[in-house]
Amino acid sequence: MNQQNLGVSKSIAAHYDRGDIASRVFAGLQASGKNLDALTREDLAPVDQFHARGTMATLELLELAAMPEGCNVLDVGGGIGGSARLISAKLKAHVTVLDLSVDFCLAGERLTRQMGQDKQVSFKHGDATDMPFPDAGFDAVWTQHSSMNVADKTALYREAFRVLRPGGKLALHEVMGGFVTPPHFPVPWANQSCTSFLAPATEVNAIIHAAGFTELKWLDVTEPTRAWAQQTRAALEAQVGRPPALGLSTILGAETGHMTMNFIRNLLEDRVTVFCGVFQKAHTL
Repeated sequence: MNQQNLGVSKSIAAHYDRGDIASRVFAGLQASGKNLDALTREDLAPVDQFHARGTMATLELLELAAMPEGCNVLDVGGGIGGSARLISAKLKAHVTVLDLSVDFCLAGERLTRQMGQDKQVSFKHGDATDMPFPDAGFDAVWTQHSSMNVADKTALYREAFRVLRPGGKLALHEVMGGFVTPPHFPVPWANQSCTSFLAPATEVNAIIHAAGFTELKWLDVTEPTRAWAQQTRAALEAQVGRPPALGLSTILGAETGHMTMNFIRNLLEDRVTVFCGVFQKAHTL
């Protein structure tokens, strides 16, 4: 990695590396009246489903991807592990989270131990464009709202193809470039444009095909995401000055409301779109 790319990677990681995230999550759970010794996925969902439409979007992608029970999944940019823990529970799968943020990985490990899933879900710090895994080691590569921080999307999807076994699937749920530019900043994934790398959906689709994948599903989910955004905006306006005990502000801090409002504004002004897709690596190469 050259010095310029290394500097960008450090800036991206710094956006998410915000100290002892797990302790803040546990404090928020306690303030919400949750029993730390009997946590459920629903208890953690306000903070660990770090993407538009939350758990619903994860469940929809899980159904769309139709991954087999007991599969070995790589969750690229999986953060503190909300989707990984859900996938593991639903499919009896082993899920490895790869994330650029050390603090996210550490928090994910603690939360996963608390949930009793640490034998099924593990965390690895690393770069999605140079994955620290051998060839053909996973049955599926999963990614939700992570490619916005990846400049070299050719390398991202080439690496996803490399680490998949023949017949393996790539499942994605991603924010992409819109028809109006530029987007408003800050947003949840970036404080400024130098660490945000949105590309139009047509360009991303072409890059994935060029990596060697066959398309199974490609869905524009911008409209349902806009409907969610309208509801989220109303909720945020109602709680101005009174952030919830547990939510994205637990991770991103005081600027979370502003970031989320900008994301909503970008959605409503056609500055970003949201797509889901499922692609497959050929059974024989």
